[in-house]
This record gives sequence, C-alpha cells and structure tokens, in this order.
Amino acid sequence: MADKTSYLLSHKLSSTLHLLCEKRCLPSLGYIHGFSLASSCYLVSCSALADGEKPGLLYDTVAQSLPTGITIIGVYIITDNFSDSTVVERKFRNQISALYKVLPDDTTSILLSVDVNNSRDGFKLYEYDNEYYSLKSLSCNRTDYDILSHCIVARLQANLPLTMEYTDNKEKLRNDLFAEIEKWKEQLLCHSTAFHVMDSDMLLFTGDDNKTDYTFNDVIDHIHREDDEDDGFSKKSKRKLTDYSKVVIHLRLLCQRSDGSFTHTEINLPIDIVAYVHPDVLATHLAYDMTTSICTQLDAFHEMITSDKDNALHTSVPFHFKPASLGHVITVVYPGDKTEEQLEPRRRRLHHIYHLPTDMPQLRRLNAFSFPDERLPGGYIINPHLGLSSSGVSGGCISLVRGQYTYHHYMQDRMDDNGWGCAYRSLQTLVSWFRLQGYTDKPIPSHHEIQKILVDIGDKDGKFINSKMWIGSTEVSFVLDNLLGVTSKILFVSSGAELETKARDLAVHFDTQGTPVMIGGGVLAHTILGVHFNDVSGDVKFLILDPHYMGQDDLRIIQDKGWCGWKSPTFWDKNAYYNLCMPQRPLAI
Repeated sequence: MADKTSYLLSHKLSSTLHLLCEKRCLPSLGYIHGFSLASSCYLVSCSALADGEKPGLLYDTVAQSLPTGITIIGVYIITDNFSDSTVVERKFRNQISALYKVLPDDTTSILLSVDVNNSRDGFKLYEYDNEYYSLKSLSCNRTDYDILSHCIVARLQANLPLTMEYTDNKEKLRNDLFAEIEKWKEQLLCHSTAFHVMDSDMLLFTGDDNKTDYTFNDVIDHIHREDDEDDGFSKKSKRKLTDYSKVVIHLRLLCQRSDGSFTHTEINLPIDIVAYVHPDVLATHLAYDMTTSICTQLDAFHEMITSDKDNALHTSVPFHFKPASLGHVITVVYPGDKTEEQLEPRRRRLHHIYHLPTDMPQLRRLNAFSFPDERLPGGYIINPHLGLSSSGVSGGCISLVRGQYTYHHYMQDRMDDNGWGCAYRSLQTLVSWFRLQGYTDKPIPSHHEIQKILVDIGDKDGKFINSKMWIGSTEVSFVLDNLLGVTSKILFVSSGAELETKARDLAVHFDTQGTPVMIGGGVLAHTILGVHFNDVSGDVKFLILDPHYMGQDDLRIIQDKGWCGWKSPTFWDKNAYYNLCMPQRPLAI
C-alpha cells in the first residue's frame, strides 16, 4: 500500500516544479515519475499534459521514453487552491480522473499538489482513490540525495528480425509487420527469455524457476574479478567500486523465434533499452523489467509506422538523451529518413512534456547521450573540467559552460601545429560545442579548412593556405559566422590586468549563452570555460582550457598538470592586450 512507502521529493523535480510555478500557467497537470528502492520511492521527474491533449497520448509517449527503473507513479497538479485539498479534488476531478484512468491497474495512485505561490515549501502528497474520489494524506520529504547517480546503467542493444512473406502490396506488408511485432511481444513475455551479462558467464532469466538471489553488486564483482590488480606477489588485490554512475553493464538478448519456409523479406528493428539499477537490487528483477521495456519500445516502432501518412515503411532508430534539467536518460524513436526540420514539431511537443528549454536544442539526434564507456570518433576527451577541485574562491557565484564540448590541443589529428595552432584548436573546441548541442552536423574543421574559409571570404590572401600563420579572436568569429552562421561578440581589454574587471561580463555570458569563449592575447590563445566571481570581495578565478598541451589524452594528467583548471588573474600577461570571442548561440529547438 502507498501509506507503507516513504516518499522523497528529489532536488531536480523540486527545481522543475518551482520553474513551473514561476510561469503561472494554471492549472498545470501531468504525471509524476518515480524510482523505487525497498520501501522508499524517489519522485525524480514529471511530464506535463498540454491543453486539449488526451491523457492516453501523454501516457504512451512518456511510457515509451522513460528508462527501465523509472515509472509513472501518479499525478501532479499545480494550483492556487492549495490550502483545501477537497476544493482541488472537486475543481479538477475530471482532469485528474482522466489522467488516472489510462494508467495500468497496478500503478500506485498518488497525487502531488503544489502551491503556485509557495513552491519551495507548499506541496502535499496524497493517496488518491480514483473510484471514490477520496484523498488520504501521505508523508513526503525533500532530499538532496541523488539516487540515480548511485545506480548502475544497464543497456541492451539488439536487432529483432521481422520476417514476412514478400509482397508488393504495401498495406499487406504493413499489416504483416504489425503482426510480427505482436508475435515478438508474445514470445518475449512467455517466460523463455534470458539475458546474457556481457563480459561474464552470467545469465538472467525471466522464467518462474529462476531462483537466483544475487544482487547487481555481485554482478559487478563477477565482471571485474579478472580485472583485479596484481600486488606483485601473484595475488589479486580486490578493488572496491565507489562510483556506480560510471558503470555501464551491457546485456545480450537470448530469445529464439521459429519461422516458416516461405519466400520472405526481413526488416531488423534496432532495439536499444537503458535501465537504472541500484546495486542492492536482485539481478533477476531486471530480466522482467527489461522484457517489458522491449515490448514498450516495440510499441513505439509500431506507432512510428502507423503515423506515416504515405504508407511507406521506414527504418526507425532509438536515441537516448540526458537533458541536464531532467537528470535522467529518456529514449526517443526517430524515423531514419526525416530531417531535423521535419522532426521539429515532435521535438517541440517533447520539450513541453519534459519542461525543457524552448530556445536551445535538447533532443536533436546530435544531442544523443554519450555513455561513460563510449568515446567520440577521434578519441577526444569530453568536458575535461568535470571532476576538478574547487576554484579556491570563497563565496560568490560560479558560471560555467553549459553542455558538452571536446578538448582540442596541439599535435592532435596527426597535425604538428606546435607554436602556431593554439587559436585553431580553441576554434575547434568552440565548433565541437555547437555540434554536441545539436546546432549543426558539420564536422569540426581542420587547420586547412579554417585557412580556406578565411581566404574565401577575403580576409586572407592565397598564401595563407597551408601556412603556419596565427589567427586571432576576430578570425575565429569570421569562421564561426561563415561555417555555422553563428555571430560572436568581441570583448577587448587593453591588458591582462584588466581581465578581472570583466568577470561579471563573462558570468553573464555563461549564464545566458553557455558557450565556451576563445581568448587571444600576445602570441597565445586559450579557451575560457567558466568564471568564479565574488562581487563583494572582488576575488575571481577563471576556468581555462589550454590548447598548448602536447601529450596523450589522459584526463588525470590534463587535470593534475593544470592544462584544464582554475587560474588566477595573474595567469594573464599584464603587458598584452586581449580579445575575447564570445559566440552567441542561435535560438532553436
């Protein structure tokens, strides 16, 4: 029963509800999503019902996009009638009841009521009886404990073949395809499905005879047993894993299908499922949940085909995203033949559902989440500033680059640019930010391509191509404009000593634009990733990414040796003037 469960309101969800209250779009209704562990249920995120939208459509969209382990557990409502729960229930009975009616019968019926005038403290949780329209108060406490960061990520990738009799009749082929999807769902749910834990000899079963009682802590220990360190005396020293957020366990689906001997055509559905699993949970539970999630993703493929008005059969692909404001992965199945412009209406709806910003891309295919065990082509390090120690400034505010970028520095890409290529490398880092945020699919330009752009626009003469000539902030802004259509502000300071007076300007830039900043002065160029500024004491530190590094892409060395780190104002040459190229991100979705 709901009253035996301890409910905890996460910081992420609390922040989202606060922003919704500030918008004062009343009433605001939707679903609450939770992560359950033992007798506790963490309220981690929510999804909004749009005006005029059918609750069933919202439920299907959310159920198909939430990761395994996070489920819809109830309804939220933001209202100015907060003080009287009876008034809230009577006034919005139809909307609340409609949201509950489409939920599975085993869903916990809770209602989170939020006071639009006091979102920080004004929230109440109830057990809701949708048959008798009664409310029973439940205890709910705030927590700063991020349960999902203490979970393991399990990922299943598989190609499910759909085999059908060949026909030129698209309508028949379409119907046969739907029938094949239903057959797969029946097969998956018949308790003969198993999952192989990759890099181990462990199997997870869904059958009733599965009596395994090991947890995912045991699974991790088993996988890493062979990786334990040798202490020099042919003995293994067991290492204790402390950061589960960087652990990704890969699963392989074991499920057989028998087919007829007719002439056939085959379509492969690329299943890709993500699950959040707490280390203390029994491993067998995941097998059941994964099976259900596969069926849910098959429904998403089914709907993708159904919504195609030209009756064509197109390949669709699941993409995983992890918006910063949401705090967990969501999965969206996109048709492979559609452009980003064609998909904008769907993205806009998803932005509304998950309360995502409407002025920057979050769910474009290039925004796809990179899992901890994945590396980008080229082996570039993503966000090397993460994990750095504090700046040393007491108090004040920290303003940082928002989103992802890659670190580009001397001697990468088999290019010897030692002594002249630092601004080129900083420019490459800036372009990587626009790529990874989904603004462009254009590749990061090489030195030659950068030089050619500057020649083509008339800024340089032909001799500049293949030369070792420096470029500065102005040239960087020209390339960003020509290559990406991105405009930049140029901020000038007459000496390095003056840079600390621009801390507030930099803070505003990072808080509003979020893009990395290229700075050039004398013969050196760097990338500014953030600023920590105390406007009372005047203390300031700059977060600097140094493109002059020439070693291997080893994050520990890069951080420990200061190639990415906090720098005081004395880092800048007081006798050199500086120009800062501050890219302005386009307003897009």
